[in-house]
Amino acid sequence: MHKRAKNHKLINDVSIFKNALTLLAPFKCKLTLVCLSLIIGIGITTLIPLVNRAIIDKGLIALDFPMLIRLLGLSILLFFIGRGLDFYGFKQFVRMNKIINFKLMFAAQNHLLKLPISYFKEKNEAQIIGDIRTDVDKISMIADRFVLISIMQGCTVVGSAIGLLFINPILLLIVLVFIPVKVLFARFFAKRHEKLMNNLIQNISAFGALLGDALKNVEIIKLWDIKRYKLNCFAKSQRSVIINHIGIEYNDKVSENIDIITSFALNITIYIIGFWGIFNDWLTIGGLLAFITYAMQIIGPVTLLTKVQRYFADIKPSLKRHIEFLNLQEENTIKNNILKPIDDVTIPNKIVFSNVSFAYNDGVYRLSDINLEFQRGKKIAIVGENGSGKSTLVALLLRFYEPTSGEIYFDNTQIGNYNLYAYRKMFSVVSQNIRLFNETIRENVDPTNSKNDDEITNVLKRLGFEKIITELHDGLDTYVGNDGGNLSGGQGQKITAVRALLKGASILILDEATSKYDSKSEEIFNELIFASSDFDYVIVITHNAKIHDKVDRVFHLHEGRITNV
Repeated sequence: MHKRAKNHKLINDVSIFKNALTLLAPFKCKLTLVCLSLIIGIGITTLIPLVNRAIIDKGLIALDFPMLIRLLGLSILLFFIGRGLDFYGFKQFVRMNKIINFKLMFAAQNHLLKLPISYFKEKNEAQIIGDIRTDVDKISMIADRFVLISIMQGCTVVGSAIGLLFINPILLLIVLVFIPVKVLFARFFAKRHEKLMNNLIQNISAFGALLGDALKNVEIIKLWDIKRYKLNCFAKSQRSVIINHIGIEYNDKVSENIDIITSFALNITIYIIGFWGIFNDWLTIGGLLAFITYAMQIIGPVTLLTKVQRYFADIKPSLKRHIEFLNLQEENTIKNNILKPIDDVTIPNKIVFSNVSFAYNDGVYRLSDINLEFQRGKKIAIVGENGSGKSTLVALLLRFYEPTSGEIYFDNTQIGNYNLYAYRKMFSVVSQNIRLFNETIRENVDPTNSKNDDEITNVLKRLGFEKIITELHDGLDTYVGNDGGNLSGGQGQKITAVRALLKGASILILDEATSKYDSKSEEIFNELIFASSDFDYVIVITHNAKIHDKVDRVFHLHEGRITNV
């Protein structure tokens, strides 16, 4: 059992690693050039300590001034070539980092807009945005300059090992003895770091959910004076985040100190053996300095390994969560058994609900055995008490949800057979829940920017809403604020009505569409809608009994069932 679990974890890690590599795939050419520069850098790294040894032994100690000048010139040349290669690699990795960040964020936004409505019911906006932003920033670190430095340091080990062979193979073996010790400590603390980072990400997400929920319901907090209670909840959640941060810092500091102690022990060993070699004439002073340089160039990358493992331990949880997010099922654009969706959606002569039932994830049925038929050219009212399933019925028609059982038809065609986006173009919706972008009135009533001001003004006048423009200082250029916060409830609902009429759809759905109107505006709006022939179907969800006389058919819903047909 343990072996299977270990193998499963290994497969997951390999999968995560492969996904990480795909992020770098578009940069193959640049990475090839960077790798070539790294190979040259390895050569330079290998040569510099040997040149420094020659400067001391053949220049300074031998008092050969011309030789000293030549060797210093060579050292300077190698130094500047190395710096140039370092800057080139830095430039490429900075560019890759920003491009990867942009592409990841764009892909996440694109996927987010395709997710079903149910996803947004489970999480609030602050939590969703916070999780995506955190994960994208972490994953982008895979193309950070630190990775370049790590690669260069890793490659340096090869060149340094070759250099040590030129000086003395026995000295190389002494250095290599310390490497396994450092690696074991590095792996141990890196695993602890990853576990702590997983907990941190979960706690940050939980705090974002708590904060987002509070901001969304700030009016309730103020009305009930529960600010202190909510602040205590924030403090408790934030305390968990802080404890996680402290744990990570403590773990990393202990790891760093153990690494320093190991390096110190190696230095002492090197000096003892080095002085013994000089005393016995099998090592020169320049050779000792070169040996120390090479030793640090081998042990240094191992020290860096502890940081690299922690670095990727930071990335791994975010990459894993981001992969899971991208694998979330998007909206079903067509039925699973349809090879090609129907792109040409024509207005049907009837809309039919056939034995439709629906339950959310909690398993409780909101609708049971619904059988309805809406005739083209008729105006329909759906009435019922709160919670009877009226809005759920509309959500199924709009394909925000799929029926648990049963089917909905346009004439004899299941609505799931149509291309989802072409299908939704058939609908205009005005809801009691005002949905407005934090943009101008013009951008809200015409999201596609396809109407001119005269067309917008004409619809406002038809609905009797022209006062909205004259009352506001900037007219159509007035910013509505977050969720229409700069407008009254009635103004906001009227703007959504204008948007619905400007869309020019064939099916109009009014879900308590005039709940925030004054009586005169409501009367004008109802007279216009019910006398209009602009729509092939008008479906009204309402508690207003006066509407019953204006429609052709009334359907009553009670506890998810039709009580009259």
